[in-house]
Order: sequence, then structure tokens, then C-alpha cells
Amino acid sequence: MGVLLAGGKSTRMGRDKANVLVGQEKMLRVTRDTLVSSDVRSVSIVGASIDENDSSSAIFLQDIYPELGPLSGIHSAMTHVAARNKEAAEDSQVDGLLIVPVDMPGIEPSLLSRLATHGQKQSCISCFKLIDEVMYFPLYVPVAEEIMLRLDGLLNRATKIQEVNTASQQSTKDQSLSIKHFLNDYPVEFLETNMKEAFFNINTEQELSMFNAANR
Repeated sequence: MGVLLAGGKSTRMGRDKANVLVGQEKMLRVTRDTLVSSDVRSVSIVGASIDENDSSSAIFLQDIYPELGPLSGIHSAMTHVAARNKEAAEDSQVDGLLIVPVDMPGIEPSLLSRLATHGQKQSCISCFKLIDEVMYFPLYVPVAEEIMLRLDGLLNRATKIQEVNTASQQSTKDQSLSIKHFLNDYPVEFLETNMKEAFFNINTEQELSMFNAANR
């Protein structure tokens, strides 16, 4: 299943990144269409508001643990899939998540297909590597109870820390919620690629302008 993470605060952009225009289309739709083109079985969009004009069959999910970053989105998608798998026939169960952030509209369907095929075949967490730089997204994660429970424990702990910080008016970022930190606990396979431009992230208005100018 394809998972589109669209629940960030877009602090650096100053407005919802999912709705900014990439060319003539909203970034969310561009990235969603890329996921669909990579031949995933279905697409879940985590964190974005339901688009009443969306004629696709995408499933819109909300974070179970709000405002805790990409791990929260992965957890929500995996929880949804695990519940659905219990009711589904064996041949229609989802065994892995192909995860893409909404702010990566230049990612190529061929790269996503390669990543999903490898991760599914090896049944392992997989991502790309550019020479000596690890690209943590897009990311393939097998649907596994152990991973889901680990995510739930981290996010539950982070929620309690967040509540304490709010009460004491402190602002401390929990480093354990980073993708890099989380993946340190698991064997990860890295797929080599030199397609650096495909991994361009759009976080600011300047980066949006650069991307649009390069893709006219």
C-alpha cells in the first residue's frame, strides 16, 4: 500500500504544503498520482483534510498521535492496515507500506516501484542511498506487529513528554522520534541510485519556486 504523509505543520513554508501548486496541480495530488503510477495496490493519505473534489479511491487517515512527525503517520497507516488485514482474505492482505512525504513531488514512479519490489521480496525496511548520503524517504516498511508496537511505545512516551513540556511551558524536541533514530534499531537495506534531483524536498517558498522553474 502507498502511504502519503501530509500531516506536517509546514512551519517553514508558512502555509499548508499539501495545497501549494506544483505547476498547475496541488502538491498532494502530484505526489499521490506518482504513488498510483508506481502500481501500489491502494493509497492512504495521512494527516490531510479530505478533499471533496478528489475522485480517486485514496483513503484519508488522521494521526492517532497528532503532531509527532512522520513516525506518527507511519504508525497510523500501519494500524489501519493491521486492522484491515484481520478481516481480509489471505491473498488480499497488505504486507508492506511504501511511504512518501507530500513534499517530494519529483520522485520517480520507477524508483518507487524498485523500492517496493525490493522491500517486498526481502521483507525488510528499505530506502535509497546517494553515494554516501542516506535518503530516509521514500521508505518501504513491512507490516509487522513488532514494528507497530515499537512505534506505539515511542509515540505514547512522546505524548506524555509533550504534555509535561506543555504544562511547564518548555519546548524540547524528542530526538527519538526521528526516522534516522528509529531505523537504527532495525536492519535496513539501501538501494544505490544517482538520481539526486528526484529526492528534492520542498519546505520553503524559495524551494517551491526553484522546483517549478526547473520543471516548466
